[in-house]
Amino acid sequence: MSNADRPRPLWPFLVALGVAVLVLSIVAGLLIRPYLGFPVSGPDGGDGVGDSYFPTAGGGGYDARDYRIDLSYDESTRGLAGSTTMTAVATRDLASLHLDLDLAVTRAEIDGRKVAFVQTGRDVHVRGTRLLAAGEQFTVRIEYAGQPGAISKGDVLMKEREVVIANEPFAAPYWFPSNDHPSDPATMELTMRVPADLQALSSGSLISRDIADEPDFDTWHWRSDEPMATYLNFLAIGPYDIEEGRAGGRSALYAVSRQLPDRRRERAMTALRTTPQLVAELEEIWGPYPFTEIGGVVPSTSFDWGALENQPRPVYSRRCIAG
Repeated sequence: MSNADRPRPLWPFLVALGVAVLVLSIVAGLLIRPYLGFPVSGPDGGDGVGDSYFPTAGGGGYDARDYRIDLSYDESTRGLAGSTTMTAVATRDLASLHLDLDLAVTRAEIDGRKVAFVQTGRDVHVRGTRLLAAGEQFTVRIEYAGQPGAISKGDVLMKEREVVIANEPFAAPYWFPSNDHPSDPATMELTMRVPADLQALSSGSLISRDIADEPDFDTWHWRSDEPMATYLNFLAIGPYDIEEGRAGGRSALYAVSRQLPDRRRERAMTALRTTPQLVAELEEIWGPYPFTEIGGVVPSTSFDWGALENQPRPVYSRRCIAG
């Protein structure tokens, strides 16, 4: 039998086929890896922005631009449940990043894809499935739930039907995940679902009072298009008298707890109505007021401070403003 008549060996073909399958498998794995949720290796932003006084406050490697907070309040447990979506821009290449939140995280997403996370105390370490390039805009969505009052050490104040989350410098992690450091301000938006006989107050403009159209619940929608530090946002839930109007070309909103005695409630609302005059007097000293809204909130809960500079609606101690 001549060499030409002999059958060709199969091993070269099988080797070539095996190499091709291996290459295609690697390529396919790299292409679908982001969809499988496997963490990618690479630089971590780090826990903390580099503040020597508060080394673990916030996270590095990104600049938060906006927070969209969607929550529901269960009065029977005083618990919050929902999600927050942060829009941010990477300031350097990032494979993972850190947020601050005290409530229990149940799911994390980057750009709409489920990703791995590790929560250690207040730190939430979110691990991406692809490398975020410096200058790239992205979103992080965190689902979570918990009882802020069971965790807080003085930043969550409760009395009868009221819950107030307001303090400095670290009140934000008791109700929404964030890059919790004053060096990274961002715009804020909140939709807050509460029982229909309660009100939900926060920072910014009141967009609507009931977008959910439920008989037993109201959903309050607040929006602040002027960036603020995370601690300047606040949440107050309870029975409130609310007065709205305009003064000096700005929208004004004043709220006083109905849990205060009538006389103190009247004194508090009267004092809040002097806000436009006080702003005008201060503008003569310090220059133009930088916000489009004014107002104030007076809960019935007790604070260690007289007032907190929540933007643009300070939260006042009832003792200081109502006597």
